[in-house]
Amino acid sequence: MTCESDRKPLVVRTEFAIVEVDLVETNAGVRLRITAVAGGAAATFDALELEGLCALGAEDRERLASPEWRMHGKSAPDTILSDRPEGGSR
Repeated sequence: MTCESDRKPLVVRTEFAIVEVDLVETNAGVRLRITAVAGGAAATFDALELEGLCALGAEDRERLASPEWRMHGKSAPDTILSDRPEGGSR
């Protein structure tokens, strides 16, 4: 698969956030790159990581979308998983 980027990233927006989504080729294969337009933070995800996001429950997705973790300077995963038993799920 070729991901040469002569195309513009897909822009996804809501009233709360704007992100750019693009495919990038790495030495390890194709990744999905998501960039927060407001702050410039970016992350790349492989298929396994994307599958993990799909497996999150509704409550975890709500916590991920919550602005609370941003306001307190925490990382999103720490906030989402901090009240779970060590190594366990709800």
